[in-house]
Amino acid sequence: MKKMISLLLAMVIAFAFVSACKDKETSGEAGKSDDSPKVNVSKESPDSYFVWVGDDETMIFGLTDEGLEQKSIVIPAKCTSIVPSIFKDADEVETIAFSTDTFSLAELQFYGMDALKTVVLPGKLTTIPEACFSASAIEEIVIPSSVTTIGNDAFRICKNLESIDLSHLSITAVAKGTFMSCKSLESVKLPDTVKVIEENAFHDAITLTDIIFPKGLEEIHKNAFRKCSSLTSVTLPESVVSLGEYAFGYCDAVSEIYLPESLIEISRDAFYKASQSVQVTVYVKEGSYADTASDSYFNITMTKAYY
Repeated sequence: MKKMISLLLAMVIAFAFVSACKDKETSGEAGKSDDSPKVNVSKESPDSYFVWVGDDETMIFGLTDEGLEQKSIVIPAKCTSIVPSIFKDADEVETIAFSTDTFSLAELQFYGMDALKTVVLPGKLTTIPEACFSASAIEEIVIPSSVTTIGNDAFRICKNLESIDLSHLSITAVAKGTFMSCKSLESVKLPDTVKVIEENAFHDAITLTDIIFPKGLEEIHKNAFRKCSSLTSVTLPESVVSLGEYAFGYCDAVSEIYLPESLIEISRDAFYKASQSVQVTVYVKEGSYADTASDSYFNITMTKAYY
């Protein structure tokens, strides 16, 4: 009897092992890493989902009624371009993927898509154009390391985007309005190649609590973090030289600010606060510009300390 039980147990374990291996092979067929959305990009959507134009019918002009009813769309490899904003009225589409690595997106490509949750971008994409995902409901996106440019307002008003990792990219700037009014955004990882955070880049990202500034950052332009009301501390790297007007204006929860010796310009209202309920300790290096020029940017909530 004991031999029979042992034999049955061995069979169960062996079956479980084989099943796990098959599952692993299946998940790998889409060629995605563990942290990427699991979408089988080799399973192209049929031509009947799309309105094709051009002499060789390789441009997608829109979605057919059948296409508009789908929750998942995989752009066929034969497609060479897509008309901007063709998905705007695709109220059912939740996932979009591309079956080819070489594809260029257009401005406003996914603008205003209310149901869109996940996008699997082409693996060799180099540019995310201006306002590409603006006002969409995007929740998850994995950006390939080939991307070198992210345009103005690319993710503006993406109300459901909670976090994004750009640390593996080689971008040199966070462009104007990139994450403006992303009111669910809590965490952002930036690469050390970023030298400039431009105007309104994170303006009104009211839930942003976690951001580590790039080691090579030099400039933070006006309104860059204005109304980031969940930020509690700001620690700038020893590379930043200038802070623009209202760079951290209306960040009323900030209680600690660490300013580097490298600073040579701090706008008068860089740390303007509408509320006086939270007192702020500003840590500066004795004799630095941030120390000697403190009267020009300090407000009633601030006290100075040396590090």
